[in-house]
Amino acid sequence: MKATMFRMILAAGLLTCFMLAGCASHHTSPPAQPPPKIVTDDPQPPKIVVRDEAPFSCKLIVSQNDTARTLTAFGMSHGSELEVGKCTAVPECAWTYTSNRMLVSCRDTRLALNAWNGAKDGGELRLHQGCTPSNPDCTWTWKNGMLVSDRDPNLAIEMFMNPFGVMMVRLSNMCSPATMPCRWFMR
Repeated sequence: MKATMFRMILAAGLLTCFMLAGCASHHTSPPAQPPPKIVTDDPQPPKIVVRDEAPFSCKLIVSQNDTARTLTAFGMSHGSELEVGKCTAVPECAWTYTSNRMLVSCRDTRLALNAWNGAKDGGELRLHQGCTPSNPDCTWTWKNGMLVSDRDPNLAIEMFMNPFGVMMVRLSNMCSPATMPCRWFMR
């Protein structure tokens, strides 16, 4: 009785399988799908294409003088000035340090940290959309906790308070590993 019932169930299962496109269909791979089309809203490709995704990732650049303060920009456009604020948002205030030693904005990877009008003592730091790794005003070396200009290794990024009470950054030839306003780390 059990054997007869088993054969009937098996036969019904096989019949169902043949009626639903064949039993072997679940053993074959599905037909190849065409690759997805890449659609972008931005008609222009990014100007900076030197960013390595791994092991470089978006991180905050934090002042060792005041660990609540991070390097950020007033705006996110070409020429935006940099300040040291209390920002914790990624990617708005985060940076990628590339293998080409550029500091690229995570919010807009076309913008990189630049010694505006050339690296000089007291010089401004701004976002620049035309930076390349071959421009030493756009490349920086981490050295003893300092971000040092590749154009002039005697200059490092220093945090200071402007006359309006806003914490800003500039290039300084007075930086040393013992100068806390010149020391930074990534978090």
